[in-house]
Amino acid sequence: MRVLVFATAYPRSTSDVITPWLVEMIQHLKTRSIAVEVLTSSYRGLKSHYHKGVKVHRFRYGPSFLEVLTHERTAIDRVKESPFFIFLAILYIIFGSMAMVRLLRKRDYDVVHINWPIPHIIFGIIGRMARRFKLIVSFHGVEIRWLKRDLAFFLPFFKALLKKADWVTTNSTHTKGELPDGIDAEVIPFGTSVKPRSGGAEEDYILFVGRLVERKGVEFLIRAFDRIKDQVLDRLVIVGSGPLYDGLRNLTNSFNLQARVQFTGFISGGELDRVISHCKVFCLPAVVDRKGDTEGLGVVLIEALEYGKPVIASRVGGITDVIIDGRTGILVRPGDVDALAQVLLRLIEDKELRRRLGEEGKRYVEERFSWSRITDRLIALYE
Repeated sequence: MRVLVFATAYPRSTSDVITPWLVEMIQHLKTRSIAVEVLTSSYRGLKSHYHKGVKVHRFRYGPSFLEVLTHERTAIDRVKESPFFIFLAILYIIFGSMAMVRLLRKRDYDVVHINWPIPHIIFGIIGRMARRFKLIVSFHGVEIRWLKRDLAFFLPFFKALLKKADWVTTNSTHTKGELPDGIDAEVIPFGTSVKPRSGGAEEDYILFVGRLVERKGVEFLIRAFDRIKDQVLDRLVIVGSGPLYDGLRNLTNSFNLQARVQFTGFISGGELDRVISHCKVFCLPAVVDRKGDTEGLGVVLIEALEYGKPVIASRVGGITDVIIDGRTGILVRPGDVDALAQVLLRLIEDKELRRRLGEEGKRYVEERFSWSRITDRLIALYE
């Protein structure tokens, strides 16, 4: 079976960390003797190449210096910046559709799997002018909210196109619930390799890992930590970078927490594994931001549970697919600083509760989110 996977962005080199879950998905499909190739956009003139043995076809949509719609920032954020990026997005759709048609005429794909189908389902529908194939489209959350909020005029158009897909998938039940009426979907989340990981010796710190943007709710974690700082010896470690980095550091300084809160910036690989494996409590205090965006799933929670770590998270978005309150972690109301502080203190003081939640969470991840199971479900749709 030959499958063409479309993605807005894909790693530009072996050190690039864009869409790691998609790279993982493709590698697992390869182990099942599925021939997979990728179609994605160029970035500053980047040509087609191979990544981890997979052919990555990159389509050009302008002069090199203009090809910045994707990769460094999301296309949605770019389009909101200025009318120029709207014009660039139109070129992107035109040249992306042409690239899809060219590829389909050259290669005999059985399946085209499109991620972020708003607006990329257009590529698949136009591609069917060149060849018949099974069309799968996968939603990840943010594009649905963008469609409803900023592109409502085009909703009937995209709804009609979605009905032409053979299968629609979403990454969580929350994302499925946001689909337009009349569009059904299979919920297929991101997977985890379920490696034989175990948490290292507990160290006295609470951990957050993620991009420093409003919807991650890090401000509320810092405020909650300030409430309990005199009752615990633990530190707060914040891993990640993003537009709120300076503001969050300033907030920390305003509470005189410089000695207790560590901002590591972006880390990955073995260093990130080490930081997660040794934390006492993992926390993702996500919220719905001013644009209406929130966590589509919360993949980092799956990774924390894979290490058997006790997790605190907000009852919002797709997080509830991962965290079952009282069983695989503890859920709090988003933005509730007092509740978050109380739960942090409870977990820090109760070692047995940390152990039980960690064990249950690890077992749940192995049962529900293993890449082996996810791959089986994808192949069932492809066939």
